[in-house]
Amino acid sequence: MSDSPVPGAAHPDAGAEQAPASGSGPGDEGAHARAQDPAARHAGPPAPPRVPAVEEAERLLDRVAELPVAERVAVLDAVHRRLQDALAAVDEA
Repeated sequence: MSDSPVPGAAHPDAGAEQAPASGSGPGDEGAHARAQDPAARHAGPPAPPRVPAVEEAERLLDRVAELPVAERVAVLDAVHRRLQDALAAVDEA
């Protein structure tokens, strides 16, 4: 038997050196910490802050399809007005 490598066969040490994972360069210590925390790996983005005016608008919009067509415009106008007021309050803050 010969100890010469088989033509086309990969060397046993081929691929032993691995490149660093993408995004794990200097200054990205947070990515390493997140990779070590199982909960962080499976968690989605943080929940947005709760805004009562937006939550109320969502509740009204969820029910608007159940209303007679004649009443929908008034509800949509009220939702629009409340959301405009909420945005104005954010701009003032």
